[in-house]
Amino acid sequence: AKLKSLSQNFYLLRDITEPLIDVARFWSNTYSTISTWQEPWINMLLILANAYIVYADLLQYILGFVPLYLVFTILKLRGMKESGQLPVLYIPKKKKRTIIERYKTTKYRYNFLKTSVYKLNLNLLKARGLLTSEDTYVTNMFIKILLIVAFVLSFVPWWIMYVGILFQVFTSNLEARQKNKGKVRDFVINVWERIPHSPLLLPDDSIPKKEKDPKSNSSSQLQESHETKPKTD
Repeated sequence: AKLKSLSQNFYLLRDITEPLIDVARFWSNTYSTISTWQEPWINMLLILANAYIVYADLLQYILGFVPLYLVFTILKLRGMKESGQLPVLYIPKKKKRTIIERYKTTKYRYNFLKTSVYKLNLNLLKARGLLTSEDTYVTNMFIKILLIVAFVLSFVPWWIMYVGILFQVFTSNLEARQKNKGKVRDFVINVWERIPHSPLLLPDDSIPKKEKDPKSNSSSQLQESHETKPKTD
C-alpha cells in the first residue's frame, strides 16, 4: 500500500513505534520503582539475588538475558498472531479539510521539522567541534575521560563494574544523592554549552573573490583603447 498523505504516514509511524514505546515505558517505570524504593521488599529481593549472582560468578549468564528476552518476545508475538490476538495496523482515511486547516497543519509540521533539524545540526556541529578541538580545554577533558573508560574496561574486573551499576540503580533517586546529581547534570550542560560549533562556510563565502592582477588590468585597458582608437587616413 502506498501512503502519499503526510498525516497517514504519521499515523503509521505512531502505530509501528507504539510497542517499542510501551516497552521503554515499562522499563522506565521499573527503574523508577527500584531507584525510589517504592516497594522495599522487591529491592531487598533484587539485592540478595544480585549478591548471589556476584558470589557464584554467574555474570556471563546476565549478558545472555537480552537475546533471550528477544526470543521470548518473538515467540509471544507468534502465538498472538496464530490465535488472532495480534493487533492489525490501522490507517485512517484522509480527512477532508479546508484550505486554511491544511495551511495551519502544514505550517505547524514545517516549523516542527525545521526546529528539530536545526537542533540536530547544532548538536552535531558541537560534537564535530569537540572532536576537532575547537575548545582545547573541553577536548582534553573528553580525552581524559576516554582514557579512564578504556582503563576501567581493560583492567577492572567485571563484577566491580556490575556492583557499581547496581549501586547507581538502587541509589540514583535517593534524597542524599539528588544534590550531587543536580550538580553533575548542571556541570555537563555547562560544558556542552561551552563547546563552540564547527566553523561553517556560508553560501556567500563559498566562492572567494579573486583579486585582479594590475598587469592584466592595464593590458586590457590598453587593448580596449587600441580598439576604440579612430582610424586615421
